[in-house]
Amino acid sequence: PPKLPREICARVQEGRHKSHPRVRARALDGPPKLPRASMEVSLVLKDVRLGHRGRYVVAVECTEGEGTHRAFVSDQSAQSSSPTWAFPGVCLDARDGHCQVRLSFYCDSPLASDHRALLERGQPVCSCGFTLLEADLSAIAFASQLRSLPLFAPQARAPVGAPEAAAGWQDLGMVTVALGVAAPGAYEALVPIQQLPAPPSEHASWTPQEMLTRLRGIGQTKKEEVRSLAAQLERMQRALSVLERQHGGLLGERAGRLEASAGCERKLRALTEPDFTDLDAELLMSLPGGVTEVGSMFLGAEARWRRARDAVISQWEEFQKLRQGTELTRQLTKRLQEMEAVRLEQRTVLSKARERCDELEEAREALRHRERMIKGLESRVQEVASRRASEGPPAEAELVLSKERAARDELREAAAQLELRDARRQRRTLEAESRGEAPPLGREELLRALNEQNALVLRLLDDIESLQLGARAGRRRGGEAEALRMARGRAEGEA
Repeated sequence: PPKLPREICARVQEGRHKSHPRVRARALDGPPKLPRASMEVSLVLKDVRLGHRGRYVVAVECTEGEGTHRAFVSDQSAQSSSPTWAFPGVCLDARDGHCQVRLSFYCDSPLASDHRALLERGQPVCSCGFTLLEADLSAIAFASQLRSLPLFAPQARAPVGAPEAAAGWQDLGMVTVALGVAAPGAYEALVPIQQLPAPPSEHASWTPQEMLTRLRGIGQTKKEEVRSLAAQLERMQRALSVLERQHGGLLGERAGRLEASAGCERKLRALTEPDFTDLDAELLMSLPGGVTEVGSMFLGAEARWRRARDAVISQWEEFQKLRQGTELTRQLTKRLQEMEAVRLEQRTVLSKARERCDELEEAREALRHRERMIKGLESRVQEVASRRASEGPPAEAELVLSKERAARDELREAAAQLELRDARRQRRTLEAESRGEAPPLGREELLRALNEQNALVLRLLDDIESLQLGARAGRRRGGEAEALRMARGRAEGEA
């Protein structure tokens, strides 16, 4: 009866339905099971409600029990928050007993035409998923099912007051799907991702007539753009002409105003500083109170003259101050130029002094070399004397004589080079004295020491040669020893 509560009516109808003999038999036997080879489930999108409007693409992905991954991607829908698509549904292969289904929604994606790239690189705005088990498949074989799935998307920040569990997600809408037994060929099949259709090439499908039509359309569009650009340029030219005319009018108005201002200035000067003649003075004095007025005029002129004089005096004082500053600046500039010239002169003198120091260093090095040679010669004299004392063979004395002659030739060549250097230095010294420059310090003493060392070297070489010649001629040992002692004494005295 309609007056009974709805819960009681529902229980009564449920009891009547269960008391039917066919229903009891089905409940006892369980839902009918389909053969495993024919278990294909259809998935139909009944209602989709999303949070905002857009052009959506839905992707259905299914992972079967063996790990096979298949997918289907729809075309882009019209602009709507409750999008619909032209495909009737998809067919899920559940022959392995269970599968996992995932629905992803893409909004205004630039990869909508490339289904494979959309799945690999696209970012869905929201998604949902569910799993079909064997019990679900048995129930679907008995009767179709409707499932409502919420759509969630990650969010950067949680809303204020939201629980911690929902801090990273936001609810964007709901999708209702219908699951049932799929009729052969009535629904879209899922294919592997690698076999998804590639985006169609627009240019490849054009016929020559279409291409010609498109080219004509492009040419017409370009012509219209050129016409609009020409019209815009013409409008700009007109605006420029108007601006030029306005500019000419403003220039004429400016010239007129300048002339009027000059006339007003002349009138003001005539009123404030009039040309005062004798006739003007007589007329003013003949009028009643004219004498007083003339006196006031003269007093005013005197006051103006005093102000002008004070202004001229103040300007003259400023000019004097500026002149002093200019003179000081000029002196500073002159001093800077003098300092720069002195600096250049110091650089020149310093470079010359460095050259002289280098020459003196070379002379000192030559003097040290001569001292080392003298010491070597003295040691050789002693060695020759010792050999003569031990009566060495004449062949060895001949070898020593040839070595000493070679050393003497080298020393004479070095002495000649030193003399050339000395002559060059003397010439430079004379040139420096002629220019009024001071000769380098210590040069004469150094040259004198070099000459003495050269003379001593030559004398030592002559003594060594005479001693070796005496040994070669076979003089007696007593005379040789005496000559050797005399040569050594002479060398020591000269050293």
